[in-house]
Amino acid sequence: MLPYISIKTYWALGGRAGLPSGFDMAREFEKNGAPDLLVWMERHGIDFTVVLALAGVGLLALLSGPLRPRIPRLLLLIPAWAGALFFVPYGVLTAVLATFGGAGQQGQLTGWLTAAAVLTFCGLGTCFGIWAVLEHRTISPEVRSRR
Repeated sequence: MLPYISIKTYWALGGRAGLPSGFDMAREFEKNGAPDLLVWMERHGIDFTVVLALAGVGLLALLSGPLRPRIPRLLLLIPAWAGALFFVPYGVLTAVLATFGGAGQQGQLTGWLTAAAVLTFCGLGTCFGIWAVLEHRTISPEVRSRR
C-alpha cells in the first residue's frame, strides 16, 4: 500500500511526476460532480483514497493488534466484514472505470497507479475477509456452546 499512498499524497500536495501535462485531480473531481468536500480535500493536499487506505490499514491493525483481546469478538466481525464488503468492490470498480473509461478517467492516470489502486483496495478487502472468516471460525465453537 505504501507506493499507492505515497504517490497519491505526492500528487495531492502538488507533485506532477507521472501525471499527464495539465492534469488536475481537483478539476477532474469538479467536472465529474464530486462532492465539494472531496474537491476541497484534494486542493488542500488530502487525497480521499489515501484517507480510505489509511483508515483500512488502521482498522486492520486494530483488529489484529494488542487491543483485540479487549474488544468483544462478535463486535470485531462487523468492521471486518464491512471492510471486506467495501474495499474489494471499490478496487474492482477502480479497475472497471480505468479499463472502460468511466467518469472520463481512461488514459488520465498511469497504468501502474491503476494496478496499485486495484491491488491496494482489493488486497486490503481480501485481508479483512480472510480475517473475518478466521475469526468467525474461532468464535463459532464458543457461540455454539452457549446455546
